Amino acid sequence: ARLRLQGEYARRGHLYAAVDVEVERPQENPWAATVRLRVSEGPEVRAGRILIQGNARTDPEVIEETLLFREGGVVGSEALAGSQQRLMRLGIFRTVAIRPLDPDVPEPVKDLVVDVRERPKRSLEIGGGLSIADGPRAFAEFTERNILGRNLEFGSRARVNYQIFREQVREMPIERGLERYVDLGLRYPHVYGLPLDLGWRADLIHERDIRPAYEMTKFSILTGVDWPGVGPLAAQLLFELESNETMRSAQIAELYGALSRRDLEQLRFPEGETLLASVRPQLTLDLRDDPMSPQAGLFARVESDFASSLLGDPVEFVKVAGTVTGYVPLARRTSIALSIGGGRTFQLNDASETIWPKRFFLGGAGSVRGFTEDGLVPEDRRAALRREIADCRALVFGAGCSDAARFLQQGQGVPSDGGDVYVLARGELRFPIQGNLMGGLFVDAGNLWLDPAAFDPTQLRTAAGFGLRYATPVGPIALDLGFNLDRDEQLNEEPMALHFSIGLF
Repeated sequence: ARLRLQGEYARRGHLYAAVDVEVERPQENPWAATVRLRVSEGPEVRAGRILIQGNARTDPEVIEETLLFREGGVVGSEALAGSQQRLMRLGIFRTVAIRPLDPDVPEPVKDLVVDVRERPKRSLEIGGGLSIADGPRAFAEFTERNILGRNLEFGSRARVNYQIFREQVREMPIERGLERYVDLGLRYPHVYGLPLDLGWRADLIHERDIRPAYEMTKFSILTGVDWPGVGPLAAQLLFELESNETMRSAQIAELYGALSRRDLEQLRFPEGETLLASVRPQLTLDLRDDPMSPQAGLFARVESDFASSLLGDPVEFVKVAGTVTGYVPLARRTSIALSIGGGRTFQLNDASETIWPKRFFLGGAGSVRGFTEDGLVPEDRRAALRREIADCRALVFGAGCSDAARFLQQGQGVPSDGGDVYVLARGELRFPIQGNLMGGLFVDAGNLWLDPAAFDPTQLRTAAGFGLRYATPVGPIALDLGFNLDRDEQLNEEPMALHFSIGLF
């Protein structure tokens, strides 16, 4: 009670308030006590001069505009702590300290010292790695910070990888099989002069992505604002103008053979070039105790994508998805993580379809771990393929079998071409083993559908497994082995899948 009362006074500007406690216990009643809180309020402290030091390159106005107090205004403990956090969030300082001059002397007007230590103006990072999903990869990142002393940042990021674990990619010419991502961007973490605390960004992006179902080459211009929010609440609003060129993968082409335009429309293969304008709002609520390795709390995200074609194509849809994850501590460093999510794409005209890069995909380290990355086939597409196999087996002569049935009878796996609806539930028990090494037992259940009319939440694909986690400064490294609990042998699904990733849900 003493600390809470003293803290409340400090928040209201009485930085030197003192609270003493007296407890009297009457002899006639040993179970009773009288508690007296004696408050010495001290002066209400107002800011005198604001003295900034350590800013060799940063314009003082940038620092002054970020502070939550002004000269002559009341200074509370929340304003001091909040100002320090806001300055650190700018990303241009290594350390920030805000303190009253002569802090031991109670005075109604205190000069305040803002002491900052700037980060290097330029940084270059080069590295590489290996993952099951992406194969060997290399990356480079260059950052120029605090341009003109106004906290404007230029960043360039590039990544290239080669999926040596996939036969589909190994059969391609090397220049076509290399995946890549290039981003040239400007960041303004805090836009000054606005009533809201907003950050701004603008990016030029090029991406080459090879998935089991499709290949994509993308060029885009992206801009948007970030709102760090109030407390655990944050929001983002992005606008993107993107050119997507997509084509069926060789495996999809082999699965479905030569298709007429009518077949393509029925099977929803959105090939070709599409110029899209997208607006993407996002809202997050983060109540976790530790974003890197949470043990308790709640995290929720809702995001949407309003996309419309600018080339006269009928592509026009709204994509909405959300996830809620809770963490329940059981013992020291032992907890349960529970997550549920789902999403749906709503077509805004009868002829519209969702292009491959905008579809939902399941399977892999981030969803149902009994399947390979993006390997879970939509339930309605799976049912159609099973019917084709049954029809083929009913024929006397195999020449009447469909391309898909022949493809599956050869023992080949079916690539997923994504869906417009999905649901996903995950549960994981995390426990310590030795030092930074931890274990995990998990169960995942989910499914997706290409046709929203076929959605049935009772038809879920399930997986269970175990894994190891090792804590690092960039987050836990996870190695998981997932088992497909309802393997579809007619579609040649693998019984298990191994996943390596950084970070946990």
